[in-house]
Amino acid sequence: MRRTRRYLGLLLSLLLLLSAGGCWSRKDVEELGIVTLVGYDRIMRNGHEMWQESIRILSGMAPAQGGKPQGLSSETLFKGTGLTIQQAGTNLNLRTSRLPFYGDIVGAIIGEKAAEENLRDIVDLLLRHPQARPGTYILVCKGEAFNLMRSEPEMTKTLSKELNEMIEQRVCRLGVSFPVTLAQFAEWLLSPDRDAVASEVQPVYPRENTPKTVSQSLLVSGLAVFRGPKLVGFLNKEESLGTELIVHSLNRAQVAIPLPEDGRYFTYQVMSGRHKIIPSVQDGKVSYRVEIDVKGAVFDAAGHELSLQSAEHVEALAADKIRGIVLRAVQKAKDFRADYLGLSQELHRTDPAEWEEIQPQWRENFVEAPVDVEVKAQVLSSGSLGAKLPLKP
Repeated sequence: MRRTRRYLGLLLSLLLLLSAGGCWSRKDVEELGIVTLVGYDRIMRNGHEMWQESIRILSGMAPAQGGKPQGLSSETLFKGTGLTIQQAGTNLNLRTSRLPFYGDIVGAIIGEKAAEENLRDIVDLLLRHPQARPGTYILVCKGEAFNLMRSEPEMTKTLSKELNEMIEQRVCRLGVSFPVTLAQFAEWLLSPDRDAVASEVQPVYPRENTPKTVSQSLLVSGLAVFRGPKLVGFLNKEESLGTELIVHSLNRAQVAIPLPEDGRYFTYQVMSGRHKIIPSVQDGKVSYRVEIDVKGAVFDAAGHELSLQSAEHVEALAADKIRGIVLRAVQKAKDFRADYLGLSQELHRTDPAEWEEIQPQWRENFVEAPVDVEVKAQVLSSGSLGAKLPLKP
């Protein structure tokens, strides 16, 4: 009898589940607007400083005749403004018949003014949102984020997919930037011994084989630097490469570094790299030594015949060039008075007692601390070394 009641109770529960409505139903899903990118700006409107939020939503169906021209993104752009960031989001919701769903956002683009003055509000919103994704990429641009949100993809059907592929597969391997997620960005902002960076994204106006209707696309071009919760500047490609050599261990990189030789240039291509930060404290004064070990190959000789015997000369040239790049990156960090290189963090980790002494003035200590850089460069034997092809004159 008890077993029969148990089975009847289980059957009743299943019937109730099947008859119940919920957000998993097909109808509710079709009413959602999948947000792929979001942008935040501070703008002036009628003499008032306003928030501006913009989003790109995946289009539900392919456009029929008279819809979007072929080659344009299958995303739709919306924006809203308000006196508060919440009001801007509410006014944005009035622009679309679908309820925006933020659980699949690829990246958040923050405009320059908002990053300088109101970063706390944006990060707080992103972290507290019930649909927040820790893996959302944080991107910063010069000017307004909305102008970049209007861009169109060149190689994919959605701008978000193209941006995602660029960040994950290209920029880090090429040494021009590296991906920063919401979780990593928030960790740096909360850290007592390190400042934050984020990828810089900028518009590019293509002139190659793109539809005439495409006015601009996006390019991840460097890094944006923060001192505390405030944007203080941007790094160019070389400064970003120097930063990456200190911060990351390169894996399967494709960083091409031109080297001079007798008035000509050839390329040392970095394939992998490791780094090590060694703090030292003597008589209460802190200094740092950064050791970088890179391995690469020579893929063009610019008319030179390179042999295994001349590899040491190439390695010396490469090491000197890379050391100069890293030293310029260190000086740039000191100019910004922002330790996004992780030097102070390494001191905190290895010598907590000494860190307690300098912690109240840790940024000033970073600026004043000498930093020595040692680079060891190797030419892989698998590189294109050897005599030139015996081509006829």
